[in-house]
Amino acid sequence: MTVSDAPNGDLMMCLPYELLDAIFQYLSPADLCKLAVCCRRWRCALNQDLWWRPLCRRNGWEYYYSTLTDISKEIPYEPQQTCDGSEVNGKTTFPMDAIVREGNPTGLPSTCKWKEIYLKARHLEGNLEHNRCHVTTLKVFGDDDLLIHHARQSGRPHVRCSDGDGDLFTMSFSNGTIKVWDVRKGICERVFWAVLSGRENTVKVQNGIVVVGCTEGMLRAFSVNSGQELPPMKGHKKMDIQCIFFDGDMVVSQAVSDDDIRVWTVSDGICRHVLASPDSESRLKDVDYRGKIVAAIYCDNQLRVWHARSGRCVHASKQTDHLQSLKLGYGTVASLHQAPERTWVVVRSVETGECTSIPVDDFEMSVSHLWIHNYFVNGGLFLRALPHRNYEGVYLTRNCDVKFLAKFGHLKTVFCFHGNRCVLEDRYDYQNNDYHIYKACTDGLKLLRSANHGKDQSKSLTVWMDDTKIIFRNLDADMNLFVHHYW
Repeated sequence: MTVSDAPNGDLMMCLPYELLDAIFQYLSPADLCKLAVCCRRWRCALNQDLWWRPLCRRNGWEYYYSTLTDISKEIPYEPQQTCDGSEVNGKTTFPMDAIVREGNPTGLPSTCKWKEIYLKARHLEGNLEHNRCHVTTLKVFGDDDLLIHHARQSGRPHVRCSDGDGDLFTMSFSNGTIKVWDVRKGICERVFWAVLSGRENTVKVQNGIVVVGCTEGMLRAFSVNSGQELPPMKGHKKMDIQCIFFDGDMVVSQAVSDDDIRVWTVSDGICRHVLASPDSESRLKDVDYRGKIVAAIYCDNQLRVWHARSGRCVHASKQTDHLQSLKLGYGTVASLHQAPERTWVVVRSVETGECTSIPVDDFEMSVSHLWIHNYFVNGGLFLRALPHRNYEGVYLTRNCDVKFLAKFGHLKTVFCFHGNRCVLEDRYDYQNNDYHIYKACTDGLKLLRSANHGKDQSKSLTVWMDDTKIIFRNLDADMNLFVHHYW
């Protein structure tokens, strides 16, 4: 064949797909995108999952963005003129016109699933690495706010707990105020009041519902949309609620000096199950909840796992000594064991009980007690030392290969986790005011970026993060919130 025989004089147009595939596999993602805009035929050839899924896998995006979160549903953030302090940067907002949808005027096939995931994940991580973001300032104290009157009269109320879900972020204060902001609109949506527990893990928001732990063993729930209170949840011993877990449907709670774990449905406030300790002498040591599964360990080294919906115990076993803490993954429960001479982690299946024991011999033990701080969604574990000297970590891959991580440094380091990322910063190092964003990948934790809060956000701490946002709280008198939108 000669050039004159080929359509439009292009010999490449005459090659069979098998040969084109053999050529395309050597090209970079940028080259694939450039070729896709050359002609319709090449776009169809390159718009296939077989090219883009391996690229997602190579970057550690395959499992997270396809199984545990759907980045396709995330609406890009567009700064509004009413949001004080919003920095406009056109490169930050994801360009939705890069994704071709079904029924488009050009008649082109829609963008394949894995290409869309790749383009969006690459854009998001690029923004994180290069600190490209829109910044919105949320005022904690309004002009007619009871909080500011309380601050003027009897000293500033301190923050008790905070949590977020999508565009909603909530924070509770020591005077019983619970505020809920819409971080996309940059406004305070609701203010609620309750006699709050003094514990840290007692405010949650999911699906437009805020659940708070109170005194006298009671939990209260509020609808953000209507501003109405839902039926209260009563039944614990008359002590402060110590911790709660909430997934938008079910609430799992535990009270101080109460070894029973209670499961509630938030819509009607009814206690569905009481998950009791093995016997009256077994004191509850640690509890976790994820994916309708409750797991708990007791001081006599009992480990128990229940289905939250049915209340059925699916696993109960007597562990070896030195059981310290546990964390639920997706379909697995990990427990940390530490003896004077060694430390190890046991990862077991929730349903079958089959387990793998993983030694963590390389972990430098600066103190006598360690615990599992986070169970990354891609299968790893992050361990840290209790605050006496240094924070250190071990990352376990999904294949149970141990990856030792170096020391993270100072005693007062703060950790904020979401999915496969964490933020580290020093609570007391106001002079440098730095923070570090890490990403969990197959070979351990990768540093995405080290940055500085800057003059406008001096003395700030990370309080919450999700896939596309990080919220920092100013520790100065105004206590303002700074929302960094990376999408």
